[in-house]
Amino acid sequence: MLIWINGPFGGGKTQTAYEIHRRLPGSVVCDPEHVGFGLHRMTPRALRQDFQDMHVWTDSRSISQVAEHIATSAGVRLERDTGSSLRRQLRRTWTQVRHVRFD
Repeated sequence: MLIWINGPFGGGKTQTAYEIHRRLPGSVVCDPEHVGFGLHRMTPRALRQDFQDMHVWTDSRSISQVAEHIATSAGVRLERDTGSSLRRQLRRTWTQVRHVRFD
């Protein structure tokens, strides 16, 4: 199962993720912010931008390839589904997607 936590900056998403992780043995927290920080550091200073605006986050092929690798590593069977483009890409990779939104 994938638990997707969404919400505004400073809304407690990371804290909530780690609290869920603490309560679910064998769970893993995948925080895209860590990847974003790495992308930021690897990009030449003159070309740096907010990592959330970088093409890799919205390119369905990149998302699909990364998700495929994670799913294969975890032994997850891929199934197609409908929904928003990002959720659709995730649902192709994971058997269950839980979307939690903090308002």
